Amino acid sequence: MAYRQRGGIGCFGTLVLIGIAAWGLWQGALWVWDAVAPDHGSHDALVAEEQLSEVCHKTYYPDGHERTALPPHPLLLFWVDGSGSPLTLWLTAADEISEDQARRAWSPDPVNVELVGCMERSDDSTKISSCSYEGGGSVPVKAGVYEIVIREIRTRAEMATVQVTGSEYDCPTFRSGHGGTLYALPAADDVYAALRPYVEN
Repeated sequence: MAYRQRGGIGCFGTLVLIGIAAWGLWQGALWVWDAVAPDHGSHDALVAEEQLSEVCHKTYYPDGHERTALPPHPLLLFWVDGSGSPLTLWLTAADEISEDQARRAWSPDPVNVELVGCMERSDDSTKISSCSYEGGGSVPVKAGVYEIVIREIRTRAEMATVQVTGSEYDCPTFRSGHGGTLYALPAADDVYAALRPYVEN
């Protein structure tokens, strides 16, 4: 007669736990490597906007467009943890620059980009509102504080860091089952005002 173990996790369960632990260690190792890995240059031709999002993640392009003495200094803005597609800023050209200059500065072709803005939420800030739903329940809305690091693409050198506060949001049609917090996004005009000295001057 053999005794059968009861209440244990079994061989399959053990393998699952080992797999989960290994995955966690791998993800932790990737995070540490990203934090300590040196910047590296890429000589790839700049043909896609998504390539420039890598300037926010350790890569620079020494063959890219040199930052000239005269403005404008074309810039693309990216979420640090985003998809790699640039944020489109529907901006009104300032009075002292032409519409063509505004397009070249804020919607440039990749080959002409001089600067990259890397934006991420750095602080939760304070509650500014809430989204209420039929049947009860609400979701708090906070004005997130966002940090934008401006980097030169040829060296990845940090030119400046600016902050903007979120003020725009839309309440979701349906409340998420797990609740959570909604963070307001910065208005395009506020982002423009923060970045303009480095792009148009």
